[in-house]
Amino acid sequence: MRSLLAGLTLFTALTLTAHAQVESVDVTQQMDAAQHATPTIQVYSRETIVDVLVTDDKGKPVRGLKRSDFTISEDDKPRPLRGFQETSKDASPEPGSTTAPTLPPNTWSNARTLPASGPVQILYINLPCPPLKPAPAVGYIADYLRTMPSGTQVAIFGFRFDIGLRLIQPFTTDGPHAAASMSADNLNLVLPVCTIPSADPIAAADQIAAYAAGVHGRKNLIWLARPLLPITRDGGLSWSISGPPDMTFTHRLMDTFDRFTQEQIAVYPFSAAGVRAPDANITGDLVINGNTGAKVAAANMATLTGIGFGNLRADSIAEATGGAAIYNTNDFKGAVARVVADSTHYYTLAYVPPRATNDGHYHSIQITVDRPGVRLTYRGGYNSEQPAPPDAVLQVHMTQDTMGLGSLPATQLVFNAKVEPEPANSPTKPASTRKALALAGKTPLPYDVLFTLDPTQFSYQKSSEGTSTAVLEFDLVAYSTEAKVLAQRSQTMRLPLTPEEYQGFLQTPFQFFQAIDLPPGSLTLRMGVIDTLSNRAGTLEIPLTIGKNSAHPDSTATAPAPPAP
Repeated sequence: MRSLLAGLTLFTALTLTAHAQVESVDVTQQMDAAQHATPTIQVYSRETIVDVLVTDDKGKPVRGLKRSDFTISEDDKPRPLRGFQETSKDASPEPGSTTAPTLPPNTWSNARTLPASGPVQILYINLPCPPLKPAPAVGYIADYLRTMPSGTQVAIFGFRFDIGLRLIQPFTTDGPHAAASMSADNLNLVLPVCTIPSADPIAAADQIAAYAAGVHGRKNLIWLARPLLPITRDGGLSWSISGPPDMTFTHRLMDTFDRFTQEQIAVYPFSAAGVRAPDANITGDLVINGNTGAKVAAANMATLTGIGFGNLRADSIAEATGGAAIYNTNDFKGAVARVVADSTHYYTLAYVPPRATNDGHYHSIQITVDRPGVRLTYRGGYNSEQPAPPDAVLQVHMTQDTMGLGSLPATQLVFNAKVEPEPANSPTKPASTRKALALAGKTPLPYDVLFTLDPTQFSYQKSSEGTSTAVLEFDLVAYSTEAKVLAQRSQTMRLPLTPEEYQGFLQTPFQFFQAIDLPPGSLTLRMGVIDTLSNRAGTLEIPLTIGKNSAHPDSTATAPAPPAP
């Protein structure tokens, strides 16, 4: 996608029919198919969704506003509200909303470890190399977690430029437990001695967006690190040090901010440097994303990088995503408390853009409330560009990263997977489609995996003849306890639907069957679904025990295991 802060696109889905084409393909076949695909016209039903925080002159949430109190405009042209919702964390939950649904035997879901809805808090910490300790602000934030309000959902990530992203603490409401995971000793244990920097900060941000996608509603990303460069209107870098910007980097960054908007992620850049007075007699190196640029006076650094990541950059990112930059303060505990308090109550507005097609330009959003003395916080606009599938080479790399052992589970596509031994009377499948590593003295045993998904999650292509087509990739990879690939299966499905078939497709769950041979012993099975049109994915990882004479899922595994450090 080549858009910044594009309006939330509600992708309309597809349905399985007798015309569905399923094939097992390798990388070469995928690339060849991408190069020779029949041209199509992509059509998306779009709503722009905006979260709005409304506070009074004392910073307290304003409750009880009605749809009629809000006016929303795009480019100063009023738009009718198509959707309106008030969300309050302390509101009485709907019956059954706090309990995860019971799954059938031998069935897992990639959404079971996530809160059903927001707001949620995501702490993202930039970690130093041992024996250096994390910034003192981390300790103060841990103090807040120990006493955070009941029901607050928090997840903690760490990033280091040599190792990359690590999930330190999955979503939890246990504040003391979350605080313990942030101790310096624990963080240094999880992320050992530093090596050569090689991690990609943009990929890390993408993984966080994919991981939190299964949480409906607002997510606050409290970023205790040097945040990514902001992108301004029509895709331009907000500022650069010298020379033209790297357009590959720029486009990837635009895609990342677009994903943040799709997943309702508001960024709160958080400086851990505290209050710092500039000294005009001192100079230093301006460091952006690990690259050292021109030397600048410290007085200028106070504006650009004096707080550790740049006030201008932090403010731009926060304003663009509906968050707020936090800097020039020593009250780290209080700052996090205010972020959490602000997000416990908000309004969600939805409207249809005035254009029938995307025009590739930035469009500003203006919101007013018919109530004096209130303050509104919301994202200020988006670039209206058509999402495009990645090129074949990029898609292959994305798939490999998504299916790696221990990678964060992705919940952009939520699915259930039923994993069972193949019945004894099942027809024999061709051996060429059931690849398994040959192990001495071990005969692979057949397993069946049944994916079940809500079809309204899929994107589609619409041809000039009116046919709608979904393209989905289903992947299975089995790993040994030593992280060696034991078996793998990849199949790509094309679902061309007539207008009549499409209407019925949305009414029932979509199911897809895969078979794979697995060697006896303990292993980890990673399953994935990728919508190749929208570049959205869902993944799930479960432990299995395969017996010599019988195969069965591990009866002790009731939910996906968290990624290994």
